[in-house]
Amino acid sequence: MRSVTGFGVAACVCLAMATGCGQSTTPVEPSGMAPAGGQTTAKSGSGPSGHANSNAFLAGVRQATAAYHDWDKAAAAGYELDPVCISNPGVGTMGIHAINRPLFAAQLGVVADQPEALLYVPKAGGGLKLVAVEYLEPVILDFGDGKVGPWFEQGPWPTGAVIVNPHPELFGVKFDGPMPGHGLGMPWHWDLHVWAWQPNPSGLFEQWNPSISCTP
Repeated sequence: MRSVTGFGVAACVCLAMATGCGQSTTPVEPSGMAPAGGQTTAKSGSGPSGHANSNAFLAGVRQATAAYHDWDKAAAAGYELDPVCISNPGVGTMGIHAINRPLFAAQLGVVADQPEALLYVPKAGGGLKLVAVEYLEPVILDFGDGKVGPWFEQGPWPTGAVIVNPHPELFGVKFDGPMPGHGLGMPWHWDLHVWAWQPNPSGLFEQWNPSISCTP
C-alpha cells in the first residue's frame, strides 16, 4: 500500500489527496491526539507489557539486525544515514538515524524483524556504533471527498480528517505519537524505539537514552 519518494507516501495517494499534500489552510489540533513526540501509553524498561519473555523478542530483534553493526552492510540493505546526531541536553541522546526508505515505502504495518530505522552513535577513532532500532508508521488520513493519504505539514491536520490506520503496537507497547515529520518530506507518523543494543536506564522503549552521547 505504501510507496514513497523520499519520506513521502505513494504518488497515487498524494494525487488522491490533491490539495492535502500542499494544503495552505491553517489546520487545528486534532482532538484526542497526543502532543508531538508525546507518549501515548506507559512503557516499561524491563520488557513489553504483557510479554512473558522480554529476552525472546529482544533476541529476535538482535538476530535481525546483528549484521548492521557493520555500517556497510546496513547501507547495502537500503539504510540511508542522516549525519546529524540528535541529542536532548538533560534528557539523553537519540543518535544518528539511518532510514530504510524503500522498507518504509513497501509495507503498511510494522514487522518486528524489519525495523524502518537504525540508530547509531559515533565511536572513538571513527565509525559508528549501533545502539537501537526504530519502527515507523505513517498516519494515513481520510480528509473527505475521496482524499486519503498522509499529512506532510508540520502543523496538525484539518478538522474533520480521520485517521484510517490503527495506532501501531509492537511487543505489547503502543508507539509514540502521532508526531510531525522530523525531516523534509516526512509525514506525520508514529514511532517506537527499542534499545536492543545499548542499555537505556530510562527504559527499553523510551525515545532518549542518557547513557550515550553524540561525542565519542
